[in-house]
Amino acid sequence: EDFSGITREEARGIRQSGESVGEAIVDNGVSESEIRDFFEDQAEDRVDTLVDEYDLSDESETNLRDAISDFVEKMIERLFKVRTAE
Repeated sequence: EDFSGITREEARGIRQSGESVGEAIVDNGVSESEIRDFFEDQAEDRVDTLVDEYDLSDESETNLRDAISDFVEKMIERLFKVRTAE
């Protein structure tokens, strides 16, 4: 909410109306590249936490870090997805 300017309830309403949550965030003044950077930073922080808390092997850490870009792309696609009438 601090980053996007949109509450969970507002995001739910946007999705239910068939609109794109990503576009609503952009309309609030956050660029798509800033959204992407936010997701990447959050994912990197999560990997750091997992590595520290669970003493992951270098291989496991590398695998997690390699998966971040795919994760971010899927999140961006989901965020900017527009519901279509069926």
